[in-house]
Amino acid sequence: EKMLRALSVLAVLHVAHAFLPLAPLNSANVRPSTRSAAVGGLSCQLRGSDEKNADVSRRAVIGGAALALGIGLPWAQPAAADMTLNSFKRSYFRYAPRIEQGRDFYVLTMRPLIENEKWDSVMNLFSLTSVAQEESTKKQLGLDIKETELTRQILLPLEVFITAFAEKGTSPKQRKMEAQLNNLKAATEAVKASVGDKAACLAAWEQGRKAFNEYIRIANKGMTLQVRQLDVIPDDVSTYTATKPRPLNTYSQIGKATQEFQYCEGNDCKR
Repeated sequence: EKMLRALSVLAVLHVAHAFLPLAPLNSANVRPSTRSAAVGGLSCQLRGSDEKNADVSRRAVIGGAALALGIGLPWAQPAAADMTLNSFKRSYFRYAPRIEQGRDFYVLTMRPLIENEKWDSVMNLFSLTSVAQEESTKKQLGLDIKETELTRQILLPLEVFITAFAEKGTSPKQRKMEAQLNNLKAATEAVKASVGDKAACLAAWEQGRKAFNEYIRIANKGMTLQVRQLDVIPDDVSTYTATKPRPLNTYSQIGKATQEFQYCEGNDCKR
């Protein structure tokens, strides 16, 4: 088998030399003419003009022919961008606690402000404030990043967590989660636009709750059993209680802390 593969590579090199005898690797010195080279069902167009010569190299021809023949070459391997289990768990343990804190903020902070008609406090949630420390040079120069409290508390963690589900680019799951995040953003903007109208604000808040819950359901679907699924906001928000804090350094202590947190709570486990 190795001999056959070696002979195949030699054949590819022979074909490349036949079509590009004068072009070194990565050379841009291609004659200003037009011709086609068909290799293994693939075609390579060489075009030239007085203004710009085509940048075609032997490496491109070899790579294309090798791909057609199923031969693996060092520069012809596809990029693998799938999120591995370990990298997913790192993202989960970093952002799941922030998502839970954001959920608490949405239910236990934002909604009571609307119910009690504290409109100034509601508007403060949408005010841009600096995320830099007081002694930061960027803040002193006016170059610091400014975000709303609503963004920091819930929208940003949800946005970043989407990247944990990458599959060689943007996956269908990511697009579905992003759509629900956009619905949540639209709902919060509707809250802002309805300040002063309690009924309209609560209706917009409810739309945001539904979007958040759908985002969580999509995220939970197919999630590894090695992490705990995220909870949604119940229909009866009066039954909602603040989320218990997760253990510190969960990822590094996965053999102990995570197991206790996920399986021992409420099960009389010995700790």
